[in-house]
Amino acid sequence: MNPTLIPIIAISIVAVIIIFFVVKSMVAPRRTEEISRLTSEGSYSAAIKLAKSLIEKDGHNFLARYYLGKAYIASKDYDNAMKVFDYLSNNAEFGKGFTEIDFRHDIAKLYELYGKPEEALKEYLLLTKQEPNNDDNFYQAGRLFEKREKPEQAYNYYKLATKANDKNAEAHAAIGVLLYKTKQPVDAKKEIERAIKLSPKNYQYYYHLGRILKDNKSYPEAVNAFENALRDPAYKQKALLERGMCYMEVKSYEKAIVELERAVSIAQSSDSIETLYSRYHLAACYENLRNLDAAIKQWEIIAKVKRNFKDVASKLAEYSDLQTNDLMKDYLTSSIGEFTILCQNLTTTVFNMVATDIQPERGGVSIKALPSSDKSNKDDWMKNRIQQTLFYFFRENTPVDEDFLRRTLENMKKHNIDKCIVCTTGNYTSSALKFADGRPFELIDKQRLDNLLANAGKI
Repeated sequence: MNPTLIPIIAISIVAVIIIFFVVKSMVAPRRTEEISRLTSEGSYSAAIKLAKSLIEKDGHNFLARYYLGKAYIASKDYDNAMKVFDYLSNNAEFGKGFTEIDFRHDIAKLYELYGKPEEALKEYLLLTKQEPNNDDNFYQAGRLFEKREKPEQAYNYYKLATKANDKNAEAHAAIGVLLYKTKQPVDAKKEIERAIKLSPKNYQYYYHLGRILKDNKSYPEAVNAFENALRDPAYKQKALLERGMCYMEVKSYEKAIVELERAVSIAQSSDSIETLYSRYHLAACYENLRNLDAAIKQWEIIAKVKRNFKDVASKLAEYSDLQTNDLMKDYLTSSIGEFTILCQNLTTTVFNMVATDIQPERGGVSIKALPSSDKSNKDDWMKNRIQQTLFYFFRENTPVDEDFLRRTLENMKKHNIDKCIVCTTGNYTSSALKFADGRPFELIDKQRLDNLLANAGKI
């Protein structure tokens, strides 16, 4: 070989080696970054495969491991993601494509997804020290404290979040909810309204505002707030339930039914608390409108799902006689006009009295009546002072109390009424029963009324 070629060949070999490493140093990062791109595009399998191949070639490619862990998280393979992040926590050299802070943000989220909220909280608390101006770290710490049912710590960290960034709408809303739970509605409303101003398209905030307004009996404003909350799918059923309850409070039962039926129709689960309460309040609306067949249907559905839900069992028992006593069904379900006629007929057929005055009452009617007469005794009772009897027929479940009987007795004295007969499908308070004893009252409860109606049906 020509001696003069030796230096040239040596230089060429060195140049090739240098070019190889330069090209490798340029290509390797690009391939590593390709893992992140594939993950962001949803190609998780391809991202994981590429990451593993790069790690196999270079076990110290911590950035590839980091991206591998993120790909596992994105694909919801939290077990493998945890293994990767545990390895990085013990071995990684931060600064090579990702920082310790980046890593801690990701592992904090992973801990929570993996069911380790305590570990997640530790990471966020550490991040509040490393990034004292990052309001989200304080917010996340507050949120995790709240999940641990530690409202005071949660409140303090939410406040620190707003101190770091007063435009953190989530933190303001969270403070508002905590204040609402601790019976501080005025301050709660201010915080929720601040959150809405900062993030008007975060519609769940309107739900919390609606709850505050509803508790304050500002029903029209609450209904409007819940209307905005309907735009958040996660809060739609809850908002419809609350709107229905607002309408119930002002006795707009027809409007309430519309909202509650919508709440039932969009139910994702038959046994969710929102669905059960929607059906329960829907039944109450039907009951108030005397559509008892519809009410019973709702109670029966609830009973199949959750037998001991509120007073559903007693409601079904209360109205069980509708199946056997047609007159009782008419008594409970007829329109106001039909009900009045029915009570007038009962006065005549059951009590042998003639109605002289009929007045509507809340939950029923009142009737003043005189004894019926026939030719054989007409002259006898006309010679004496005519004895008047006052009847009350009620079909609401509100108990008849002592105050009502006291007022009635005063009214009887003013109008020379000798006796009062009260018929109700509800019940009587113990004090009412005690007051009536020895006074001119006859108190007829539902069971006795049921028997009287059954006998009336045979006349």
